[in-house]
Amino acid sequence: MDNEVCERVRRVVAKYKGCPIEEVTVESTFEGLGLDSLDGMNLLFELETEFGISILDEEAKSIRSIRQMVEGVEKLLAAQSAGAAVPERSA
Repeated sequence: MDNEVCERVRRVVAKYKGCPIEEVTVESTFEGLGLDSLDGMNLLFELETEFGISILDEEAKSIRSIRQMVEGVEKLLAAQSAGAAVPERSA
């Protein structure tokens, strides 16, 4: 797990929840943080903005913890990097 991605996710969640970042650990669940499914969806929108990614609705429905958020963001960033690594054809 990438520490930078993890810290950025934790920071976004802490800011959204209005709590110290120390309260948001990689092992935290939405339920444990007092977040409902609407909060979870709003957090995913915040993460999309933070990382410049797009999270599919089907994937979003299964995310229930900070660890799952971090893993999902890492997966999307890796896919984005792989796509960006393909050289463009010159005209």
